[in-house]
Amino acid sequence: MFLYLAYTSNHEELEVPSKYKAPFRGKIKDKDRLTLAAMSSCLDEGIGQVIDTLKEKGLYDNSVIVFISDNGGAPSFGGNNWPLKGSKATLWEGGVHVPAFVHSPLLKENVRGTLCNELFHVTDWLPTLVHLAGGTLHGTKPLDGYNQWNTIREGKATQRKDVLLTINQLNMAKIHDSDDTFKLYGNDKHFDVRMHAAIRAGKWKLLTGGPGKHIWTSPPEMDLPENSGVDEISENAVYLYDLENDLEERTNLALNHTDKVKELLKVLGVYLKGAVEPNQRIHPEIDYDVMNGLLGPWVE
Repeated sequence: MFLYLAYTSNHEELEVPSKYKAPFRGKIKDKDRLTLAAMSSCLDEGIGQVIDTLKEKGLYDNSVIVFISDNGGAPSFGGNNWPLKGSKATLWEGGVHVPAFVHSPLLKENVRGTLCNELFHVTDWLPTLVHLAGGTLHGTKPLDGYNQWNTIREGKATQRKDVLLTINQLNMAKIHDSDDTFKLYGNDKHFDVRMHAAIRAGKWKLLTGGPGKHIWTSPPEMDLPENSGVDEISENAVYLYDLENDLEERTNLALNHTDKVKELLKVLGVYLKGAVEPNQRIHPEIDYDVMNGLLGPWVE
């Protein structure tokens, strides 16, 4: 059995039955943070009911439970990614570095309760879960994902060498004349650094084309002065970070490690060649005025 359960909790709008707020009153002062904590408690209760049902039906011992998120938190709705930079809808670690865990009686004892630092991408779940179900990938198109079961179950090294975070061919950044990174990489033959893109390879992370505001948002309970988490950093076309030593992405090393930047730009170029050309969002035959600016189901 495959069960995909996508909760709408822990997302705007911030609403939850009042009984879930009671344990947090007096402990969390910020209204949105309190509501979000209560929503998390409600979510946890629902997941617990799923686990209990699997046990009651005799399915638990042969189950693999995967808990994942799609993006970082949104501070405007009670979320927080401190001390990581950025938030939901950015390519900084605060937007893409998300919590996840795998729970299963099938995991070997030596990996239970441990932290996995291997690279893992959402595309890896298809081949991993198909393998677990005893299926085959024969006849499918070449996949971007890898079967990661041995990494999850036994802690073995992953086959994955990099994680492509995005390539947006429709988003080209405006470059400042004073940008030294564009002067150095602007004529790269493999990839146009004005394009909005990001890739992780080992400890290195490369971003191009304006990855977003440089903001570290501290949680309200830290009671820091307003804007204390914001650094004024000049906008560059290219950013390179050593995430093993700088997970908060505060020191741009693009001018210090030119060989690594060029290596990763070449990888981005390979991915770009294999990408499907995007469709423009605005269709020329649609009369948006007649539709009051709303796109919905095509109903006669």
